[in-house]
Amino acid sequence: GEGEPVAAQVLVDADQAAWAVHQVGDDAVVEHHDDGSVVIEVQVTNRDAFRSFVLEMLEHAEVLAPAELRDELVAWVTASAAPAPGDR
Repeated sequence: GEGEPVAAQVLVDADQAAWAVHQVGDDAVVEHHDDGSVVIEVQVTNRDAFRSFVLEMLEHAEVLAPAELRDELVAWVTASAAPAPGDR
C-alpha cells in the first residue's frame, strides 16, 4: 500500500457479488441482502488499485463510504470521460 489505510464499503449487486467476495474473502462481507447483493468492506492503502477493482465491476458496484473515496472515483471517471482539448 501507499498510504494510510481507509476502510471502504462497496455495494456489489448480485451479478458480481460472488466474484467480488472471491477477490476479497468472505470476511470482508458486512451485509448480505435478499436480492443477492452484498456490502463488502476493504482496507484501502492503494487508491489506484481500489479504483481498478471497483471499475472492473462497472455498473455493478457502488462505493458507499467514505465519501472521500466515492468523490475521488467520481472525479476520476468524469475527467476520464471528458474530451481531450482539441477533440471538440
